[in-house]
Amino acid sequence: MKTITLQLGGKERTLDVGKFYFTKYLGEYIGSDPLKSNANDAGTQFNYSVAIVYAGLMTDYKAKGLVVDFTKEDVEGWVGLLEMDEVVRIIDEYGKLNKSEVPGE
Repeated sequence: MKTITLQLGGKERTLDVGKFYFTKYLGEYIGSDPLKSNANDAGTQFNYSVAIVYAGLMTDYKAKGLVVDFTKEDVEGWVGLLEMDEVVRIIDEYGKLNKSEVPGE
């Protein structure tokens, strides 16, 4: 299972970044390929961070059949209030969970 657990909106929430639905929700939030954007742009970094959290939450809720109790604006606010080291942890964990495993490496 590829999940990240965070405290968001006053409760523990799970980001499921391992199911194909994650790609759907990430694309819906970003609207374009974030890797083609200027990675050094602060706005791009913020939007990508929010997109990871939003897509992970939506995937977890979809997989569990839960009723979504947050909006995109809620997620943006939650991510915006995180400490920088927590955002770095999310991005690092997401990267590690989605690193393709090449035989022989």
